[in-house]
Amino acid sequence: MHAIYDKTCPNCGGPIGDDRLVLAAPCRKCLPISDEELERIFKEKGGLSEYKRALGELLKKFGTMKEYEKIVVFEEEVEKFLDLANRILGSRLWDAQISWAKKAIRGLSFAIIAPTGVGKTTFGLLYALYLASKGKKSYIMVPTSVLVEQAAERLK
Repeated sequence: MHAIYDKTCPNCGGPIGDDRLVLAAPCRKCLPISDEELERIFKEKGGLSEYKRALGELLKKFGTMKEYEKIVVFEEEVEKFLDLANRILGSRLWDAQISWAKKAIRGLSFAIIAPTGVGKTTFGLLYALYLASKGKKSYIMVPTSVLVEQAAERLK
């Protein structure tokens, strides 16, 4: 450990060493397991979202779950969206689309400014379907009536 950062533990908000931050894990007080064990869990799970879910389960087991629950729920929502998109498209979203999804799921307001053909409309339609699957409504605003017709056809 080289540094300790105050008010930075993703679970309790207390101090945490840089070694734990590198491992995307809560502090040792919240999660009293070795760094080697954390590395083993990460390799075993094969992905960051699965790893974070596993850490959430350990926090529950130790009775120290606090703010980390929000991280676990967020990761689950992102996975649900990505699964829906994969089922509909039959392929993985582009990194930019995944970034937009994470912002949208967090409830952030943002604008997508990108060249033609990078998947802005596809993302918007997918996110509208995702919201509909959760019983929510959305507006799809496009600049031309031709795009309105195309969007309606693609949604069908």
